[in-house]
Amino acid sequence: MSRDWTITTHVEKLPALHKPLFIEGLPGIGSVTKIALDFIVSETKAEKLLSFSSHAFPPSVFVNEQNLVDLPSISLYYTRAKPHDLLFLSGDLQPVTEIGCHSFAHAVLDEITKLGVHRIITLGGVALNSVPKEPKMYCTGNDTAFIREFSKDTPLNPEPYGIIGPIVGISGLLLGLAKQRNIPALTILVETYAHPMYLGIDGSRALIQLLAKKLGLTIDMERFETEIEQLQRGMDQKPVEGHPARSSGSFATKVNYIG
Repeated sequence: MSRDWTITTHVEKLPALHKPLFIEGLPGIGSVTKIALDFIVSETKAEKLLSFSSHAFPPSVFVNEQNLVDLPSISLYYTRAKPHDLLFLSGDLQPVTEIGCHSFAHAVLDEITKLGVHRIITLGGVALNSVPKEPKMYCTGNDTAFIREFSKDTPLNPEPYGIIGPIVGISGLLLGLAKQRNIPALTILVETYAHPMYLGIDGSRALIQLLAKKLGLTIDMERFETEIEQLQRGMDQKPVEGHPARSSGSFATKVNYIG
C-alpha cells in the first residue's frame, strides 16, 4: 500500500538510529496532540527525514506566513536522545477516507520499520461535551507490559475500558497494525472539548509535561506559554469563509480538521 504515497527524503542518507521510539501526533480533536508534538519537535530541534503526500489528502491548500500557498503534508522527524533516539510524525492533517488511512498507516509502518523502530506511541484526544477543568489522560495499546511500564508513576489511567470508545484515525489504526508486525504500541488519550474552534491548551500542556518526564526531554515551558499567547491572538483574527486563520509559531495549527 506504500505505493499510494509519494515519499520525499530530506536527508542524503537515512541515519542509523539507536532503538528509536516513534511518536505520532497528527491533528485531531481540540488540536491537543498537534500543538503538543509540534512544540516538542521544535524544542528538540528535530530534523526532517521524510515527507508524505497523496491524493488521499483533502483537495485543498493552506495560505502560509508568506501569503503563498502550500500543499498539505505530513513529515517524519528525528532527534538524538537517550536511552532511545526519537522519531516524530507531525503534519497538517490526516487522510480523510478509510482506505486512505489504512494505506497511510501501512506506508508509515514500512518506513519506520526500516529505521529500526522498536516501540510506538500515538497521541489522541477524548471528545467531551464541555471544557474539562483538569483534562484526564488515558493509556491503552497492544502490549500489556509496555502500557504498565509507561504509565507507572504518571497520571495516566491504564484502564479505559468502559470509558473510551473506538479510537479512530491514524492514532488508533497504528496500534492495531503494529500488533500485526509484533511492535509494542500504546496511545495516550487526553480529554478535550469537542468543538472545531476549540484549542485544548490545558490538555496540550499536560501532554508535553508527561512526555518530557517519561522521555527525559528538556522542555522550556515558559516558551510554550509565550507561543500559546501568540497562537490565541492569531485565532482571534476573523475567519475567512469559515476557515480559521493559520497562526504563526513553532506549532502553528489548523483547527478545522478533526481526526
